[in-house]
Parts: sequence; structure tokens; C-alpha cells
Amino acid sequence: MEQLQRGASYPAVTDSDVRTQPFLFPQLAEQKHIVAILDKAFAAIATAKANAEKNLQNARALFESHLEYVFTHRRNKWAKRSLGELSELISGQHIDAKDYNTDSRGVGYLTGPSDFGFVNPTITKWTEHPKRMAQNGDILITVKGSGVGKINLLDADEVAISRQLMAIRTTSDNVQYIYAFLSTQFGYFQSLSKGAAIPGISREDVLSLMCPLPPSREKQAIVETILSMSSETQRLESIYRQKLAALEEMKKSLLAKAFSGELTMKELALTDDAFPATIPNITTTDLHAGLIAIAYQSHEQKSKQDTLGHVKAEKIAHMVEAHLGIDLGRTPVKDAAGPNDYPHLKRVEHRSGKAGFFTFQGSERAGYKFVKGRNFDGLTLRTRLALGARNQDVDRLIELMTPMDSEQAEIFSTVYAAWNNLLLDQRPVTDKDIVLEARENWHPEKLKIPRERFFKAIAWMKANGVVPKGKGRKVSVKAD
Repeated sequence: MEQLQRGASYPAVTDSDVRTQPFLFPQLAEQKHIVAILDKAFAAIATAKANAEKNLQNARALFESHLEYVFTHRRNKWAKRSLGELSELISGQHIDAKDYNTDSRGVGYLTGPSDFGFVNPTITKWTEHPKRMAQNGDILITVKGSGVGKINLLDADEVAISRQLMAIRTTSDNVQYIYAFLSTQFGYFQSLSKGAAIPGISREDVLSLMCPLPPSREKQAIVETILSMSSETQRLESIYRQKLAALEEMKKSLLAKAFSGELTMKELALTDDAFPATIPNITTTDLHAGLIAIAYQSHEQKSKQDTLGHVKAEKIAHMVEAHLGIDLGRTPVKDAAGPNDYPHLKRVEHRSGKAGFFTFQGSERAGYKFVKGRNFDGLTLRTRLALGARNQDVDRLIELMTPMDSEQAEIFSTVYAAWNNLLLDQRPVTDKDIVLEARENWHPEKLKIPRERFFKAIAWMKANGVVPKGKGRKVSVKAD
């Protein structure tokens, strides 16, 4: 190959140089490096977007499932009255072109759980049918068409409604409660709809629906909880939409800067390798409280609620933080009952009592008994929404721990912490080493537990895939 040179001041480049010294072309290597990092960054963005989209979809579903739980879990204890006894039903009317003007509007149909479909924003009031006008505070229900059973609460002055709708008018002290109850009855109304071309339900179908009616004070507490849950759901839905838009904008910005040569390494550092990781949109104290509340629901469903006292609640919290990598703000130490941060648990308990989440009350038979507060349901919903894609991992872990008694949970979490400590210190991790660390080197109280129980715990953990990876915080010796 002929030598290439640009004047006497530049060294010649030979065939040998090209073959043996590829570092003479730094631009190509840099491009490859940027492409590799961009691939990783875009993969992180794609994962974040998938999680945000899933959380957005789940937000409404979680709210509706909690709403369903409120009524199905307690309704057998309440009196029941028909909707006809509790309200008045106003039918819609035919919309005709001659009834249009520019003074007001009418509602034609409901397009979703919280959306009105306006036939025309300039539909007039029907002066010849004043008794068929829907009023502010009426509950609108679709009675004809594919959306049979969809409801909404009218927040507007008098409007005319089409024949696809009816308005349910009840007293001010019942409207929010009945609206919440009807939100759970979409499937019921769908099952009653008749007609192949235009399915529909009758006045009698609506009026005959039996509504569970709790005592006045309990009804008010339910309404307050549901309103709080609804507000939190809407807030988080807005956050997830904003996050999706921001992630899409981030991807466009990275591409633009990559082509213009303005990309910095700081902008490419999109992955958060922190372990445990912070969950956004909720404080660690409320998240900790919410996880205890979710654990109680699991225990209650399996009639194991008497086993969930201080000790087991703290073991579940440790495993959520140490194994799942969800930061609860704890600093655990080697204690008689395993890895504990009781000062933090007491702060969580104090917050829960003040906020009406739950309390632990002393019990001679069970040590400490878990007692739900007025805002228990709202807390569990807010926690579920904040956890998002992490809910599945949390549920699996809690499901594994629910059948355990306090001592089994203590051994399990202690073995996990001891095993993880060995990995963090880069020490041998044979089964004997783990048991030595979890029993003899942990706390004198552990010597009262037979060694074979620790070996059985290790075997069970391996079989269930609950094995530490040497990540997170080390459990240190408790200070005197």
C-alpha cells in the first residue's frame, strides 16, 4: 500500500499500522462506545415506560378492586334497601333537532368510568319536559347501548339527558355512598341487559337493585375513605402520565444530543443500581406501614392474623427490604429476635395510629393484636399504587411468610441476614458457615434453638428461591 502522508509534519501510516494499531482511529471506538451505552440507556427507558404504563393501567383497577372489597367484605352485616326506596329515577328524553339552541347543553351517553360524551355542547334545555332534567349531584347511569351500567356523578347545572341515560336522584347524605356502590355494579347491570342490536336495562332493573346500607357513622367513614382513595388514584394516574411523557422526551433528547455530539456521560447514567431502592410517591414510613397492612390482609384471608404481632411484622419488613430491595429506611441490628430496627418500627406504629391506619394493641393471649383503623383501606391502596410492578414480588414473599409462626419467621430472616452478611464480607458460605453465623455468632438467645432448624431453613430457602445475593445493608452488632 502506498504511504499516506499530508506534509512532512505528519507521520506516515502503513498497512502494518492499520492492522496492528486500531487505536489510531479513536472516533470509531468512541462511536461504538456511545452506541453501546445508548442501547443500555434505551433499554432502561423501555423498562421504565413499561412499568409506568402498567402502573397507569393498574391504578384504576386497584381502586375498583378496593371499592369492591369495601362492599363485599361487610355487606352481609348491613341492612339492605332497594335503590327505589333510596332514590328517584329520572328518565332521559328524545333529542330532536328543533330542541337545539346555544344556551345550554345536554348529555348523550357515558364513554368511560369518568368521561361524559356530549352529544352537542349547544343542546338546549327541554322546556316541555322540565321534570326530565338532570341536576347537579345526580348519578347518571347508561341504560341503553354498549355501555350499559356505566355511571358518573353530574357536576354541572341542569342538563337534558338522552334516552340512553337515566338520572338517579337521592339525598345529599346518600349520594356519594350510592355512587360508590353503583361503581361496583357494572357487571351486574351488564348481565341484565337485553337486546341484540341495542342492549338495555329497564327502570325496574335499576330500582330493584338491593343496596347494602351501613349505620350512618360507618357510612360516612366509608365515603371519606373512598374519596381519599379516589383522589390518590387520580393523583398517581397524573404522575404516571407525566412520567411516560418525560421518558419519551428523554429518549428524543438523547438521540438528538448523540447526533450533535453534545451527549455527556452524566445524561447516560440512567440506571439506578441502589439496593435497596427508594419507591417514589410515598414516604418510607407510610410504605412500611402499608406493607404491614398488606401483610395483615394476607394473614386475615388465611385466618392467621393472630400470628402477626411486632416480631413477625418486623421480620416481613426486613425481608422486603433485604431480599426485594425496597427501601423502608431501616437500619437493622443483630437482636435476640433476629434482624430488627425496633426504633423505626415504633415510629411507623406511631404514625399509623395518628393517621388512622392501624394500631398494635396489647393482648394477653397474642402479645400484640393488630387493629385496623379508619384509613386502613386508603393506606393499602396508596401502597399498592406506589409499588406498581413490585406488587407481585411483595405478594409472593408475604404469601411465603404468612403460614409461619413468629419463631419460624425469626429463624428465616436471621438465616437470610447472616448469609447475606457473609456474602458482603466475602467470607465462605457453606451451610455450616451460615448456621454458625446465624446461631452461634448472632445473639445468645439463638443458642436455645436447635441447630437442625437452621439447616432446614437453608434448605427451604434454596427450594423456594429466597437466596441472598450479597447486596444491601449489612446487619451489624447491636450497640450496648
